[in-house]
Amino acid sequence: MRFILSGCLLLFLTAACAPAKTAEPSAADEDFATAVDQAHQTLDVFIRNLQSPQSNQSLFALKVHFDYPDGTSEEIWVDDVYYEAGQFQGVLFDASSKNLGFRSGDRVKIPEEDILDWMFLENNVLVGGYTIRLAFERMSPAEQEAFLKDADYQIK
Repeated sequence: MRFILSGCLLLFLTAACAPAKTAEPSAADEDFATAVDQAHQTLDVFIRNLQSPQSNQSLFALKVHFDYPDGTSEEIWVDDVYYEAGQFQGVLFDASSKNLGFRSGDRVKIPEEDILDWMFLENNVLVGGYTIRLAFERMSPAEQEAFLKDADYQIK
């Protein structure tokens, strides 16, 4: 099963959670940093479930930070993830820039330090997804409703 988000929602999730590039840290920066820290602190939960998934679990994905040669960067969700010998690999969900040398659908190695978030579904309910939760909290009720309809899972 592939990780599916509409283009609009994908852009919203990236914009709503990405730290602003200002001289002084903003509350958005701090909230994003907290979400990333939660993901790192609980990555063992993701690994444990990924290695021994239950029948009610699906859609294991990682949000990964990629640096471009020109000094810019992008956050891309990677799904079809597996973990072997201490190394993550997965399939790029949406590589919107050709600067990476990858295309959507390419399998990539993922250094743990580049992981920003993780998620999976359990009984169709989001587990993990700390940056998704942050973006969801910042949405209007109408945006939340549209997101949940497109995502086809629940956030509790």
